[in-house]
This record gives sequence, structure tokens and C-alpha cells, in this order.
Amino acid sequence: EIRQEPLGLEYLAAVLQQQGHQVKILDALASGKKRVIPLPPQLAYLQQFYPPDDLSPFKLFTRYRHFGLDFTEIRDEIIRFVPDLIGISAYFTPYFDMALGVARVCKSVFPNVPVVMGGHHVTAEPEDTLRKGCGVVDYLVLGEGEVTLGELIKVLEASNISQLRHLAGIAFRNENQLRVNPPISFIEDLDALPFPVPEIPAKFKMILTSRGCPRRCSFCAIAKVMGCRWRRRSIESVIEEIRFAVQHGFDQIDFEDDNLTWDRQRAKELFRALIKDFKGQSKKVTFSAMNGLDTESLDEELIVLMAEAGFQWLNLPLVSSDSHVQRQIHRCQSQEKFVQVVNIAARNGLKVVAYLILGLPGDHVEQMLRDLVFLSELPVLLGPSIFYPPPGSAIYQYCLEQGYIRHGEYILLRGTAFPVETPAFQRRDLVTLLRLVRVINFIKYLADQISEHEMLFQKYLASHLSRGHETLIFDHKLSRLEIGFILLNSLFALDKGKLRGLRLKSKTQTCYQYEWLSYVINDEIVEKFLQLLDGKRIKDVEGKAEFRF
Repeated sequence: EIRQEPLGLEYLAAVLQQQGHQVKILDALASGKKRVIPLPPQLAYLQQFYPPDDLSPFKLFTRYRHFGLDFTEIRDEIIRFVPDLIGISAYFTPYFDMALGVARVCKSVFPNVPVVMGGHHVTAEPEDTLRKGCGVVDYLVLGEGEVTLGELIKVLEASNISQLRHLAGIAFRNENQLRVNPPISFIEDLDALPFPVPEIPAKFKMILTSRGCPRRCSFCAIAKVMGCRWRRRSIESVIEEIRFAVQHGFDQIDFEDDNLTWDRQRAKELFRALIKDFKGQSKKVTFSAMNGLDTESLDEELIVLMAEAGFQWLNLPLVSSDSHVQRQIHRCQSQEKFVQVVNIAARNGLKVVAYLILGLPGDHVEQMLRDLVFLSELPVLLGPSIFYPPPGSAIYQYCLEQGYIRHGEYILLRGTAFPVETPAFQRRDLVTLLRLVRVINFIKYLADQISEHEMLFQKYLASHLSRGHETLIFDHKLSRLEIGFILLNSLFALDKGKLRGLRLKSKTQTCYQYEWLSYVINDEIVEKFLQLLDGKRIKDVEGKAEFRF
């Protein structure tokens, strides 16, 4: 359930319910269903990078899956509700075709019911959405939707369609013309919005304490929806919402702000309020901020307050440590300050995930490798993202101009598809780097989890594995940890520089036979990685143990 709460839909529903409308949210992901489906032809090139049946802790993905309800189940839910208006979220660009598919289902059963689409993708690409959604999407809500959607419904209820041309923040077809009315303002009084309430009980609750991002990073397009000016809720309003959530059974609160600590003093005030209201209560409440922290805005006092309030992890963006890349993406930060914040967090019992983006235009393999080794020596887990350019961002336009992507090929714009290749790196290079991140994180996990039994298994491997064997036979099913030991031996000792996987070939009641699984990677990058790692110490996430190479 982590980060799958449809917070935007909950805000819309709360506002519309306050206005007297009956609203139902259909969260198609909440079912937890998933099934393997054929790989779309546009993604066929990925098969070489994602071999099936890989048992390695360094594996990436093995199957292409559909998550959530299928179109038939969605159709049945819509029929059951008999709506007067249907809203569809099209937030993530690579799933835009799925959103259009839902719109077609809606029109197939209720052809006269207005279909409204909103979300980031729609806001960034309104004309394209109207063209591709012709006949199934009637209106678009651009930017923040809480006020605009309510105004649109008033116009439709009054059958006063001529007023649509005066309504800011919408797009629609006017006969054969596309009409786009950009948003002209953003919601100023965030405290006036009703609390968003999930329809499905859970333990995890997202909270927004502010909106807007002044940073203007070239790889991000959040300002298209939330604006460039930072707007905040009062501390009292935030605490009241958290109390409401806790009373309704939630005990894990995640702050989803894009800039939670933008105003350092306000952040300290918030965390002191959390300590006052929730520390020491009979029901333990933990907090997280999976988004919106920045090392430049963090100091020791603030980090101590976060630890005392009930935070257990800090999610910190490194993005890239290269100053040239930072200038290109308009995201400059000090490497020295990053290390300082990581060490303060470790001293205060906070674990850190360090996020970096692999494959940014302007970056190169050597620098990305240096970033991996740099982070391996810190008490952090590595959180890699493969770069993809979101529509509406400055870097999206740059990638179009350079010919790295083609407009409209939205299904490719996901990290798992490695959509951007440049003269400095290819997909195979990025796949290799991503697998090396898996190796580093597994070693960090080992440093804290290794036991005497596993050390004995390691010695057994060292004496029994030999070069050239294509199969490995054991009298028991190997654990993930044991498979990891075998593969680390292959990488660092047995066949130095051989990064590969393992799959189960056959089994009987007393015999498990495994075989090596070759990866499509760049072996030169692996070799360079081992050279850079020589003499370095990989630290575990708590800074209490390390491996030296």
C-alpha cells in the first residue's frame, strides 16, 4: 500500500461531497490484483535485459504485468454506480493509453455521461489528449482541480455550455476547435480544503502540508500542476488532519510535499508539534517523507527533531554529484553538505536512502560509476531512478530537440524502459549500472544480516565452486542470501568481473540443480566498477559494519 493512495482523487471527492454531491472513488489498484500480460511491441527491445526466472538478488524485472482491475471489472463497477459524471486521473504519462482505455469503457456503457480527465499528463499535453481522446473524453481539468472541477459541474448542471469559454483551467472541444483555458491561479487558502479521506481502510496515510515548487529543476514538471510558488497550510490544520487519521486507524503518516523543509523554521515548528501531540502515546505513530527533503535545508537541530518525532528514514536526493550535471538540470547542492547530513542522520539513529538519477542527458558512465562508489562508502541505501523526461519539463523539450525521444511515444517514458540514449551512454550501460546498484545494496544488507551459519556456507562455496561449471547442485533449496553469496563469489573471486544471475534448472526431493544466467550488460563497466571499488569500504545502512575491497 506504500504510496498508492489516490490522494488527488480523495481531495476532489472531499470537495465535491462538501458541495452536496454523491461521490465514489474507484481505486483500481486497491484490489492488489496483478497478472502477466504480453509485452507491448514498442517495448520488445527490453526482453534482452529482463530474463525470466532469475533468482538473483541483483535481478531487475522478469515479467510484464497489468496491475489492478481489468477493463471488464472497471466496466461492472461503473454500471453499478450509474454516474452522472465520470472523472479519470491521467497522472503518469506512460499509462495514458490505459486512461484512454478506461474512457472508452465509460462511453461504451454511458455514452451520454460527460467524461472528465485530469492529472499531470493532461495538464502538460492538453491538445494531444483532446485529439487522442476524441469521442471519449469530453473535458479536461488542468492544474489543481478542487475548485475547477466544482465550477465545471455547475456549468454542466445548468446546461450553460456557453460559459465554458470563461472557465479557467479547463480544455474541451468547441465544435471542431480545441479550446484550452490555462489555469490563472492556484488555491491560496489550503486550510479551507476538507481533509481527504480514503475509502479503503489501511495503515498508511499520505499528508500534504504544502503545495508548489520554486526550484525549477529541468527534469521535473510538478510546477505545471502545483505552480512555482510555495504555499503552505497552517501547522494547526496539519496536526488536526493527522489526529483525524490516527483516530481512524492510520499509524504510518507520509508527508508527500514536494518541499517539506523549504521553510526550515516552519518545518521545525511542525516537527515539534508532532512530538508534542504524538510522542509517547499508547498507539505508536511513525512518520516518513518519501519526497520533498533537501540536504541544503536540513541542519542538525531539524534532523534531531525528526528522529524524536518518529521518523525512521530520511529520503535524500543526491541526483548527481557532478557540478556540471547539476548546473544543467538546475539542481545544485554541495557534496560536502550531503555527507554532513548523512552522518548527522546516522548519529541520531535515522537510516538514509540516497536517491540518484542514472541516465541524465549530459551525464556519462564514468561519473555515474563514481556516484555509485561514493554512495557505497556512506551509511545509506542507494535509491536509483533511471531518467525519463516527463512532458511539461524543460528537459522533455530538450530530448525532443536532440532526437532522444519522439513526441507521443508515451509508453516508453518510464524508467524501466530506459527511454533515453545519448552519445555518452546506451541502454546496456544503464542496465549494467542498475545491476551494480543492486550488488552494492545487497552487500550493505549482508554487512548487517550475516550470521555464523552463512559464514560457513561462504567457506563451503570458496572451496567447492570452480571455474567453468555450468551447473551447481545442492541438497536443499537455496535461500536468497545463499544465491547472493554464490553470485558475489562469481563477481569478486571465482570469475572476477562476471556479473550474472542464477536460475533453477531442475529439482527432486533431495537435489536442486541450478544454472548460470547470463546478463546483457557492458562488461567494461563492471571491470571499471571493480577497479574503482578496490581499497574502498562499503558501509551498511547503519554505519556499524563494512566490507573492504
